[in-house]
Amino acid sequence: MRDPKGGETVFGVEDMNGFLEYVKEEVGLTDQEHLRAMLEIFCRQFSPAFVGKAARSALLSRSVGEKLLLTHMPKDDPQRPKRIIEALNKSFYHHGYPINRDEVRANDLPLSPPGTEVRQVEKLIWKIWSDIERDLQFRVPFDPHTVLLQSPSAAQLLGPVPQINLPGDAPQEVINQVLQQVMANAVQGVPPAEFQFTPVVVESARRAAHYTVRGQILASRMPNLTIQSNVLFSWKGWESLPVQPA
Repeated sequence: MRDPKGGETVFGVEDMNGFLEYVKEEVGLTDQEHLRAMLEIFCRQFSPAFVGKAARSALLSRSVGEKLLLTHMPKDDPQRPKRIIEALNKSFYHHGYPINRDEVRANDLPLSPPGTEVRQVEKLIWKIWSDIERDLQFRVPFDPHTVLLQSPSAAQLLGPVPQINLPGDAPQEVINQVLQQVMANAVQGVPPAEFQFTPVVVESARRAAHYTVRGQILASRMPNLTIQSNVLFSWKGWESLPVQPA
C-alpha cells in the first residue's frame, strides 16, 4: 500500500512487525514503555488508519491463500493451509525470495520427487516465465529519458546549437539585442514522445487481461542546454485480451 502522507511510500503491515522486532532483538529495547514509544514514532510516520488498511490487506491475502490451498489439499487437516500461509508470510522477508526444495519440505508444502516428469514441468514453467518476462519487459525498466532519447524527438533535442558570430567592435546595444533574440528562440520544443508499457497480466483458460499504462513525454531543451521533461499519463487501466486456444 501507499501512504497518503508520503504519496510514494510503499508499506506493508509486516514492515511494522519487522521494525518492532528489530528494536527488540537488535537494539535491545524490551521495556514496554520504550516499545510503546517506538510504536508511537512509527504511527507518526504512517497514520494509524493507514496501518489498519495495510493490516486488512494482509489478512485478506492470507484468507485467499488458505482458500486456494484448501482446493488442492485433503480436508483431514484443516489447519494445515493456515500453518503454511503463516510460515510463508513470516519465514521469508520478500515476495521475490526463491524457495528451495529443503525450505519447501520444512514448510509442509507438497513436493514431487525429481524425475523426468518434474523436469518437463520445470521446463514448461520456465518457458511460461520467459514469455511473461519478454511481454512485460522486466529487464527494461521504464525510464522517461530513455524513451525520449529513443524517439524521433531526440534528433531535435541533441541537434547542433545555433552559433552567432559578432564583430568584436559591435556596439553593446547590438550585442544585447542579439542576445535577447537568441534567448527568446533558444528554448527548443519538440513533439511529444509516446510510450506504453504493461506491468501486469492475468491469464486463465477462460479470460485474459493486462494492465496498460500509456502516455506522452513532453520535453524542451533550455538555453543552458539542459533538457526538461514531464511525463503525462493518458491511460491507466485493465484491457481484455482474446484467450489463446490451448
